[in-house]
Amino acid sequence: MSRDKQTVLAYHEAGHAVAHWLAGIPIKKITIGTGENEGPQVVTQGDLSSISIAFYGEHYLLIGWAGYACDYWHLQSVSPGASKDSIGGWFNDQETCLYILEELGLPDAVEEFYKCEALQVMRRPEVWAKVVELGEKLALGQPVSVGAFENHMKGLDQLNTCYWLDLQSRREEWKKQRKGDD
Repeated sequence: MSRDKQTVLAYHEAGHAVAHWLAGIPIKKITIGTGENEGPQVVTQGDLSSISIAFYGEHYLLIGWAGYACDYWHLQSVSPGASKDSIGGWFNDQETCLYILEELGLPDAVEEFYKCEALQVMRRPEVWAKVVELGEKLALGQPVSVGAFENHMKGLDQLNTCYWLDLQSRREEWKKQRKGDD
């Protein structure tokens, strides 16, 4: 594995795509910017303005931080012990996450909880294996159609309702612990 720009973008976008799968939100396209005027992105069936933030907000927070998480885990696989500070390019994702937090009425400080959650979820062996396979295909410039992506994701269960309910209670516990640390 290398850390060239194309590979970093590929792992970042693969992380977003796999997180979409885990969250049960269909995608239309995955790109790392190989076309004209096309930047790296995972395009979903709808955009943030067409979804219910109240229902899907936490899903999108996990998705938003998944790119960062996969960039970090890829960095660790290439350069164990490297600092998270050497990861860049996720500021647009952070802006989106801050927007969602605001829409959900959650303080910006909770952002760290979702970042940590994404780091944990994306590092699960069965999840990371899917990210690596997809990231390597994207890094080589191999096209990944929606059908190929869905076929690739077979065998990886989506996060269920219990996960999302438990996530809310874990977030509340995290907030209480943070207040106790202050």
